[in-house]
Amino acid sequence: MGRLLNIVFNKILWGSVKAVIGLLLKLAGFVLSIAGRVAAIVIGLILIAAGILLSLTVIGAIAGVPLGIIGGFILVKGILP
Repeated sequence: MGRLLNIVFNKILWGSVKAVIGLLLKLAGFVLSIAGRVAAIVIGLILIAAGILLSLTVIGAIAGVPLGIIGGFILVKGILP
């Protein structure tokens, strides 16, 4: 009877440990996903601002307009799933 109880206890214990570890890994993935989106939004806004500032001069507009467009694409990618 002791051996059967030991086998059942081990299955329940390891099942619980696996469930907790699985939930922790899902939570870590969710947090990293949100952090990546926030980073993309911030980088996109910075590139848009740099593009606008460069576009204030005529010569800088050659690099400023594409920089702003790329920043807009990164911003949209960070906002939309």
